Amino acid sequence: RNLSRRQPVVVVLDDVHLADASSWELLTYAANSLPDARLLIVATARPVELAQCPGYAAVLGLEQGGFVERLALEGLDRPAIAELAEAVLGQPAPEALVRWLDERTLGNPLFAIGLLDALREEGADLSAPALRSVPEALVDGVAAGLDALQARDLGVLEVLAVVGRRSELPELSRFVPDPSPALAAALGTLTRRRLVVEEERGHDLTYQIAHPLIQEAIYQRIG
Repeated sequence: RNLSRRQPVVVVLDDVHLADASSWELLTYAANSLPDARLLIVATARPVELAQCPGYAAVLGLEQGGFVERLALEGLDRPAIAELAEAVLGQPAPEALVRWLDERTLGNPLFAIGLLDALREEGADLSAPALRSVPEALVDGVAAGLDALQARDLGVLEVLAVVGRRSELPELSRFVPDPSPALAAALGTLTRRRLVVEEERGHDLTYQIAHPLIQEAIYQRIG
């Protein structure tokens, strides 16, 4: 409060999905106690992990109070992927590599760096990029985000990974034991956690894992 009297204050909090409950309580207290302060708090988080963290209720409360504006970051476009690849490799990236990264990562810079590191470790031909499997670091990262899922939800996610494409609800119900209402509840949870994308096509709802690399990592993890 004292600092903001002198000049506007910006506080940047990175990876807040890793914060403990007391830190979220402090953030909520600050928002409610300093309504007139010239203070901007920028907090970054991964959506999937944020939905599972102990502070998610605080986020919803801050949104309801009008304290928070949520900004979703889009993936990098292809020129930005090319720039990132050049920075990681220390040399211009072949067009085939940029196209491969763009299609596999959907512009996610964390995934792009992981794939580039894996290509270098395997000594792959960057002009014709290919990997034997999803890098273990990415698989482990995806697995860590699934630990909080119930067995029912994880089972539905694995079914979607095996199917490997957008599927309608009647199709999925053939692969899930006791599909109703367990299937609908699981899909609701997975959609809220942004692991699955729900899309309405005509009169039907379709479901697909939100990212192709996440789908591959889950499939690879099944064994």
